[in-house]
Amino acid sequence: MMAKCFFKLFIALIICATIECLPTSEYEDPRAMIKANTPENLEKLKTLGPNDLAEELSGQYQGDIVMSPEEVAEYENSRNTKTGLIATRYSWAGGIVPYRIVESDFTLDQVSYIHRGARRMEEVTCLRFVPYDPKVHNDFITVTGSGSGCFSSVGRRGTGEQILNLQPNNLEVGCFRLHTIIHEFMHAVGFYHMQSAAERDEWVEIVWDKIQAGTEGNFAKQSETVVSNYGVDYDYGCFILNMGKVFCLVILSLSFLVGNIYCNPIDDSRASFIKANTPENIEKLQNLGTDDVAELYSGQYQGDIVMSPEEIAEYENSRNTKTGLIATRYNWAGGIVPYRIVESDFTLDQVSYIHRGARRMEEVTCLRFVPYDPKVHNDFITVTGSGSGCFSSVGRRGTGEQILNLQPYDLEVGCFRLHTIIHEFMHAVGFYHMQSAAERDEWVEIIWDKIRAGTEGNFNKQSATVVSNYGVDYDYGSVMHYSKTAFSIDGSDTIVALRDLNGETMGQRVRMSEKDILRLNRAYCYDVETTQAPIVNPGLAELIMSFVNNIINTLDQVSYIHRGARRMEEVTCLRFVPYDPKVHNDFITVTGSGSGCFSSVGRRGTGEQILNLQPNNLEVGCFRLHTIIHEFMHAVGFYHMQSAAERDEWVEIVWDKIQAGTEGNFAKQSETVVSNYGVDYDYGSVMHYPSVSFSIDGSPTIIPLKDLNGETMGQRVRMSEKDILRLNSAYCSDVVSTEVPIVNPGLAGLIINFINNIINNIMNARN
Repeated sequence: MMAKCFFKLFIALIICATIECLPTSEYEDPRAMIKANTPENLEKLKTLGPNDLAEELSGQYQGDIVMSPEEVAEYENSRNTKTGLIATRYSWAGGIVPYRIVESDFTLDQVSYIHRGARRMEEVTCLRFVPYDPKVHNDFITVTGSGSGCFSSVGRRGTGEQILNLQPNNLEVGCFRLHTIIHEFMHAVGFYHMQSAAERDEWVEIVWDKIQAGTEGNFAKQSETVVSNYGVDYDYGCFILNMGKVFCLVILSLSFLVGNIYCNPIDDSRASFIKANTPENIEKLQNLGTDDVAELYSGQYQGDIVMSPEEIAEYENSRNTKTGLIATRYNWAGGIVPYRIVESDFTLDQVSYIHRGARRMEEVTCLRFVPYDPKVHNDFITVTGSGSGCFSSVGRRGTGEQILNLQPYDLEVGCFRLHTIIHEFMHAVGFYHMQSAAERDEWVEIIWDKIRAGTEGNFNKQSATVVSNYGVDYDYGSVMHYSKTAFSIDGSDTIVALRDLNGETMGQRVRMSEKDILRLNRAYCYDVETTQAPIVNPGLAELIMSFVNNIINTLDQVSYIHRGARRMEEVTCLRFVPYDPKVHNDFITVTGSGSGCFSSVGRRGTGEQILNLQPNNLEVGCFRLHTIIHEFMHAVGFYHMQSAAERDEWVEIVWDKIQAGTEGNFAKQSETVVSNYGVDYDYGSVMHYPSVSFSIDGSPTIIPLKDLNGETMGQRVRMSEKDILRLNSAYCSDVVSTEVPIVNPGLAGLIINFINNIINNIMNARN
């Protein structure tokens, strides 16, 4: 049932509002429209049962919708004869929804749950919830917990701040059911209740004589000129159905206007290059075996590569003299790959799997797959399912839209193997098949007399001037390698390995090989000729760093470094991004060649600065996760906790127990140098020394003067709540603010100056 609701949301987001429907409110203060709740509701909200819906008890119009009297009158009288429920000016431009949370109203778990609701909507739509930045955003949502019940305005009100209230409760109770949070966010992006649908009387009967006096307006029905379900049946099960009470969301009636949308369809300028598939391939695609690779039967050049005749000629004749895999002009600038999915071609699970493929590539490279925005991006990928088989162009074609097709199948079948999706995305970012490599004859023998007539071109080999493996050996286990029986006339081998496979399987589609990852990173994340191994930048990320992988030489350690950065991203607005010499003046280089773990404090402004982590087993020495975080916290500007100006009120330094020559480690800073941003001294901070630091005999050198309240000085197992609060106070809001930032996991592209107190220009650089 929830899938049906999200399907409606997809349909609504594909099209946009063209006409004005709701009146602009005269209320400048968004709180002025919020009605006081009734005593009965207030009492009920204190004693909610497991099946009670808090949004029904929130005292606003229809329970949880904030409206001015004029808006209520227009809504109920259906005076608006336009076809859209909300005009363009009430939608969030580009599907970008700025919001902030009044953190002091909530616990950290509740804050996290609010973000989780926003993230859930991002996972299944092109909507993006981003941190509110007063320098960038005029309109934004403030999530409060000080009101009674759960409520929101409908759509963007255009008056600056608008309130979405979630009365605090235990998780999955009252307003803090995850899908109640989503319910309110859906109001905020423009959705009314399902029982307002024009066709509702065909599906439900309103028992008017059982409705509490004065609440009849909550069941007002709209005409078809105001509310539409876009041909999707009325939905009993959309998010919430309890004790016969339907409380759901109906799709806004939005009119077509290409270019002014949430999720915009665009014409294809390269569709003419897509060849019709053969009847034999089409038949085969309908009857794939468990080991069949769908891309081999997709009817394009080399099976799944879309090329113009000129490109094929250039490819086969090696007229391209560039040293890279493809010429620079075919790269996606900065590793940013705009894409969109024709969601009507797929199920929700399939859409999610496509995103999962893109995310998997992001996890192990600096590539970033971002929602296509016609106001920002000239070139982009459209993922379709209407073609036969799986295919893509190679690299950015520079012609606007380019097609990547994935014929729909069950998950992990045909084109919907996760690593077949990744295979096509690798084509799209510029990679040919492994067996096209210039050196392939040293590694495999092509059995030409076993290849089906007319498919020999699929085995063309490139010269080293066209295809490069970036100094990485030929890879039998590459996700870009053909299977050994590819295009065979009788099922016998067409590709025979000349060396030991070392356990690899040619044509596997179960994982990206380490060499796949290395080639991707060398193509995009460093200059092409570098021998440095890959950056794995897992977050969407905006703080700058470069990992020297030829020094820190295990993927596990590299992954752990990224995990530390990710952990900081999850709880702050900080974003760690790959260093790009064309963009960044200052950056962090993480090395492992030094002794121990160390970092400068803050951005030094001198270009490169070193953060060293001496290699060790995971969770030992410098490779404790929270030791990595400790060093990153230095790098973004934090000293040790025991350096705090007020430390003598909280700890005693036992100077005669400190090793000679190490006393400077206990130097205290004045308030003009170190600030705790109004947050109390923190015994449990990940930045605090252990109690026996630099001791001559193992006895304490730091003694607490107050109750530790269960904390351990020097712990490296978690970031404390106060650590998180200080980070956010420093970077994510006005300096003294206590508001915790929005964590938006799925967008990339902006660059944070990490000594600023406010995130600068988020929206201008996104997508």
